[in-house]
Amino acid sequence: MKPPAAEDLSARLLLQSTALAATGNGIMITDRNGAILWVNPAFSSLTGYTPEEVIGANPRILKSGHQDAFFYRDFWQTILAGGTWRGEFVNRRKDGTVYVNEETITPVRLLGGDITHFVGVMQDVSDRKRAEAEIRALNERLEDRVRQRTAELESANRELEAFAYSVSHDLRAPLRHINGFLGLLRNTALPALSDQERHYISQVADSARQMDRLIDDLLLFSRMGQAMLRPEPLDLSQLLEDVLAQLEAETQGRSILWKKARLPQQVWADAAMLRQVFVNLLSNAIKYTRPRNPAEIEIATQPCDPKEIVILVRDNGVGFDMRYADKLFGVFQRLHANSEFEGTGIGLANVRRIIQRHRGRTWAEGKPQEGATFYFSLPAGHTAMTSI
Repeated sequence: MKPPAAEDLSARLLLQSTALAATGNGIMITDRNGAILWVNPAFSSLTGYTPEEVIGANPRILKSGHQDAFFYRDFWQTILAGGTWRGEFVNRRKDGTVYVNEETITPVRLLGGDITHFVGVMQDVSDRKRAEAEIRALNERLEDRVRQRTAELESANRELEAFAYSVSHDLRAPLRHINGFLGLLRNTALPALSDQERHYISQVADSARQMDRLIDDLLLFSRMGQAMLRPEPLDLSQLLEDVLAQLEAETQGRSILWKKARLPQQVWADAAMLRQVFVNLLSNAIKYTRPRNPAEIEIATQPCDPKEIVILVRDNGVGFDMRYADKLFGVFQRLHANSEFEGTGIGLANVRRIIQRHRGRTWAEGKPQEGATFYFSLPAGHTAMTSI
């Protein structure tokens, strides 16, 4: 191959120098010792120094004093060894203002490998650094507020749970007295009472039983918030069968078509708490399908994000209006009168509390008289549970 003609080389050099001069990044070329040989107009705009003021000078004229000797020692070791250095200088302009200069410095070598020059390409990133600093400060303030708010909520929850436990525990004594005197009244005075008076006693007894169930549920709700999680690998299909056996008394005399899909064989969760989730959801399905013959209750998984497992319990019961779906998982929130379906309004709140403690989600879908579907999710795999 023929060497390029002189005029071709000259044209190429002109093209390259024009490009370097026109680029928006500051460019500085020094010799091996650091003496400045050439700068482009963007360098002058960045630093405030004209070419005449810096040619022959050392780049140390830009030093601001913000970086120590160790920083510059490492920098020179890198480029004198032939490496490309990338980093940030905190420099000072001619007018004294300080700026952050993001720079790449590349050695230039002869064919024999000797370093003859250094080319520095620089950019003012002060605005970006200030914006990043402001964002970090905002994030830190936000994190502080979140930590403070979380601590306040945790404290309030502990106080509420302690209050619920105390109230529930203290209600036991007067409730025992009510039931005791009702029993005595039945044994001694019932034959002499009128039908209307017997009805009154029956109503008081029913209310006492309802209060007893409410106390039990309040105590369980309090315990679910305070108990330590003990995650272990669970076979959900086996857990489901155990719960159905436990609920067998509630299904006596009922025609129920169970649709049970194969559930995951290894989910990391607290066994006692997850059992309670299934008990509450299946008890609800059994209760709210009471008007159906046959009742249909399905337990299955739903395809979802691979990072979580979603379990659903679907029934063909009385359903609910989606306008009130946000109330379903609240404490004491009920969408049906007690005269229609007994309950305390705490079961689904317990489900949500347990699943939230497992880093999962709960939600529901339904239509009046067309059934309902309740969902809960759990993190997939052992790793997701290790931090709980």
